[in-house]
Amino acid sequence: MTTVLVAAYAFLHYQFGVGNAALYSRSILYLSLLLLLIAGLATSDVRRWLAKVLSLRWAGGASFAAAGLVLVAVMLPSLGLSLESRYEEQYYHRIGDTQYEDFVWMRDHLCTGYERALTEPQFGRAFAAITGRHVYAAIPTTAAPVRPAEVDEAKLVLRDGVPDADWLRERGVSIVYTTRRVENPELVKVHDRVYVLPETEVCAAGTMHVAAKSEPVRASLDPLQ
Repeated sequence: MTTVLVAAYAFLHYQFGVGNAALYSRSILYLSLLLLLIAGLATSDVRRWLAKVLSLRWAGGASFAAAGLVLVAVMLPSLGLSLESRYEEQYYHRIGDTQYEDFVWMRDHLCTGYERALTEPQFGRAFAAITGRHVYAAIPTTAAPVRPAEVDEAKLVLRDGVPDADWLRERGVSIVYTTRRVENPELVKVHDRVYVLPETEVCAAGTMHVAAKSEPVRASLDPLQ
């Protein structure tokens, strides 16, 4: 019954945002505990079965030993496969070396007038931490899938090539960081994957130090990735 309730809570929160996100993110711990209890009962049943199969002389200690061997035979291969699959996993890594170098470039080369960026939401928190600038949308740190509406909106705008510069201005966005194609003649490419509104519009007089790398972005850029 407890398993059903916990599973139902996780489903309702995942689909409809019902309840507390912290409970949802920890529901796997409760379910794991229940699985351990079930595994313990199964082990006890295995021991009883082995006690019946073995002779009375060996039914005492041998049944415990045999049950232990069965568990080891089952657990060791699964544990080895699990460790192997997770050994190369880069836990807590939100960005790679390329993104880090791009963020450092923006931090060091864009004037302070460029205060807010539109990036892929999974880069949002790392972008803010490295550049010291704001982002339009970032995926929350909680494991729950309930996300701000800006996350989906940012994904749609980037997918469509950021076609509307006025949409950026209305939200205070002056930087676009994306690996996708950008189809907006008002945005200027100043670095790989970095597009900005014109510096004459954003930067204060005497603080401009953005070196444009190309002409305003056109439809001839690389295809969507």
